Parts: sequence; structure tokens; C-alpha cells
Amino acid sequence: MTQKRKKVLMIEDNPGDARLMQEALSEAKDLLFDLEWAEDLAKGLQRVSEGNLDLILLDLSLPDSHGLDTFTRVQSKAQGIPVVVLTGLYDEAVAIKAVHEGAQDYLVKGQGGTDLFLRSMRYAIERQRIEEELRRSNDLNQSILKALPFGMEIVDEKGNILYLSERFESIFGKEAIGKKCWLVYRDDKMQCYDCALKSEIRIGEVKSIESEGIIGGKIFQIMHIGIMYQGKKAVLEIFNDITERRRIEQMKSDFVALVSHQLKTPVGEITGYLDNMLSGLTGELTSKQKQYLREMKEINSRAYRLISDLLNVSRIERGIISVNMQPVKLAEIAQLSVKDYVQDINRRGLLFNVKNDDGDVLVMADKDKMVEAVSNVVNNAVRFTEEGSIGVTLTHDEAFGYIEVMDTGKGILPELLDKLFTRDQTLSGCPRADGGAGLGLYIAKSFMQLQNGDVWVESSADKGSKFTFKIPLVVV
Repeated sequence: MTQKRKKVLMIEDNPGDARLMQEALSEAKDLLFDLEWAEDLAKGLQRVSEGNLDLILLDLSLPDSHGLDTFTRVQSKAQGIPVVVLTGLYDEAVAIKAVHEGAQDYLVKGQGGTDLFLRSMRYAIERQRIEEELRRSNDLNQSILKALPFGMEIVDEKGNILYLSERFESIFGKEAIGKKCWLVYRDDKMQCYDCALKSEIRIGEVKSIESEGIIGGKIFQIMHIGIMYQGKKAVLEIFNDITERRRIEQMKSDFVALVSHQLKTPVGEITGYLDNMLSGLTGELTSKQKQYLREMKEINSRAYRLISDLLNVSRIERGIISVNMQPVKLAEIAQLSVKDYVQDINRRGLLFNVKNDDGDVLVMADKDKMVEAVSNVVNNAVRFTEEGSIGVTLTHDEAFGYIEVMDTGKGILPELLDKLFTRDQTLSGCPRADGGAGLGLYIAKSFMQLQNGDVWVESSADKGSKFTFKIPLVVV
């Protein structure tokens, strides 16, 4: 591939110097330069305006211009073209000022020889190319930063603001740089989150949190990225305003709560009517009628449980659910949790056993919520255990009481265990081929955490599961 020849303009009033440069370039076989000569600044500027130049060699002492002003005038016309200043010994200081103003290099006439001149010219062109690439890259980055709907800042490990994006700078002003970030953003002058995160994050590591009350009560999702900034470790923080998203989520949650509340009462009343009919209060029923009514009751019970789950999830998400902690027997919680399922367990031909080695041990719990949490797991165990057994075991240690619910059902795939207690799952119970666990386990987890307890699972596919509930003992 043929190397492109570089076009060099020499603005020099001394014909001898121009001739010497021409000879030097012609002898440099590995450097392909075409030299043009202008004897004064006016002619030089005219050639610069025509373009298609790769380098300018500029004498600062010309018939129509002298000193630093010569370089300034050329620079204003030669955008993107590297300039190497030519000077004599007496005005070397001016040449150094020209370099500070943007010249790529300066050369003192009569010193260094041809090799130095050629090397300086080659390096000047290469440096200019690199600077242009960096400038284009920086312009692109700035355009992207301006277009992004995020606020961004860079802070050091102690929370001092080192950089603000234009979006944030327009809000807080450049004077915010150097201040503590939480003093700028929060009205109450308190740290908005644990700033240990800034010192502990590693270069390239990404962490995301949500923090409320920043910038006039808005809600932000903040992404933290460990970076190097000006030679030191820092944190890039990207602020995504999710206030509107949260408002919409709140509206959806309120709507679900309203609908669930309105549906729960009539569905419960239907169950009462079905019980009355099955008990014979409305007259004798044929076996076929009883079968239909029992199936209707089972369908209605599932609907009632779903409505209750939706209502509980809505209350949990809105943060309006509370607990009434009282001493209660662990055995009583277990008994109430399984009583509605004993008949179904027997009907399915499953073995059922309760092991209680703890007598009347007392735990500190909200009995209703604890019972509902355990019931959700028992319900899942009954639904997804086709053969074998279901067992409940009660134990305790020095600080906690434990209820273990074990089954010999389908088990849970390992990749689903981490997501089992989240509300993002689609099925209520152990995973099937078409989905994972549902609202019941999310509610159970939330209820246990509200009571300073917890629930977790051990499981393997086709070998069953064991759910363990932990609740604090009554302090004597």
C-alpha cells in the first residue's frame, strides 16, 4: 500500500532557510513530505485557508507580523493542523509561549540538524492526530452525557464531589464541586445512605441502591461504579429519577387493595352459603349435588386465598402492615396452621405426622400472621405432594423456636431457590415446568421478617422440600 505524502507549508521570509528545508525533506527517503513555501504571513494565511495541509512550519519573525501574534493568527485559521514554530535564539521564550498556546513544538534555527527537524515534524503530525481523536471522542462523550436523562457525579471515598454532569450542575451550580454530596442534595443535612459503600467499592464494581428524600423529596435509584479519576479511586454515581414510576406503582397497589377488599367479603359469603347447603340446611341433596357444591367450595376457597394474598401484598408494598407481638405457644401455631389441611391430606392418601419435642415452649409472635405464613407453606406442600408424606417438626434453641414443614413432593430446581420468596414468581407453591413459586411464599417471608424471624428452604428436584420457620423465644 502506497504511503500518502504529507503536505507541509513553511511560512518563512528567508529563502535560504526554505531551500535548506526543501533539501532536507528530499533527502529523507523514509519520510514522504511535499514542501510548499510562503514568504510572508499574508500568503501563508491564504494557503492555509485553501486547506489540504498536514503541517505548518512557522517563523515568528516575518515582514508583516512578529512575535506571538504571528502564531495566534495562524492558529485561528489552521484548525486541526499541527504547527511547529521556528525561532532564533533571541526569541526562544516567545516560542515556548506559543507551545503553551497550542503549538505542537518549537525548533531553534541552526540547532539540532536535519534529523531533529524531521523527527519533530513527524511527532507533531502524530500528536495532532491523537489529540484530534481524543477531542472527537470527548465531544461524543459530552453529547451522550447531555442526551442522557440521568444526573451524574463523581465523588471520592469520603463523599466529596469531584465532578457534576451538566444536568446536576444546572441545579446546584459549579460551587457544589468540593462539597459533601449529602450536604448538597438533602434538606435535612443527613447522609442519604451508608457512605461506607464509597470506600469499599472496587474499580469496575457496580452497586445499585434506592434512596429517598434527595433533591426536593424525589426518589432516585442510584448506580455506583468504581472508577479511576485523576489518578485516584473514585465513584461514578448515576441518578435515575424513579419518582413517577413509584407514583404509578402506588396507584396500582392502591387499586389492587381496593378491588381485593371489595371482592373478599362476597367471596367469603359464598363460602358460608355453600357450607349451609352442604350441611343440609336447605334440604336433602343428591350425591351429585354434593359433589358439585364441594368443587364449588374448593374453587371459591382458592379465589378467597388469592384475594387475601393480593391484599396482603398490597399492604406489604405500601408499608401499612403491622404486627401485634404476643407470647404464644409454638405448638398452637403449628396446630392452627395445619388444621384446615388434615382432611385434604388424608383424602390424598398421604402420611401425616407432627413431631413436638418442645412441649409448651413460648415464642414472641403475631399469632395470626405466623399462622398464615406457615399455612401458606403447608398449602403448597399439600398441592405438590402426590405421594409419600408431609411432616411438621417443632424444635428450639436458646434464642429461637423453629417449625419445619417437610414434604416428599416434586422439590425445587436449584436455579429457582434464590428467587423463591420474591413477588416476581408466578405460581403459588413449588415450581412446575411452567413457572416458580408465587405470592404465598413472598407473604410468608415478609410476615416472618416483620416478626424478627425468617423462613428458608432446603430442597432438591424430585426429593421434596423442607421449609424452616424461625421465630424469637419469649425472653424470661
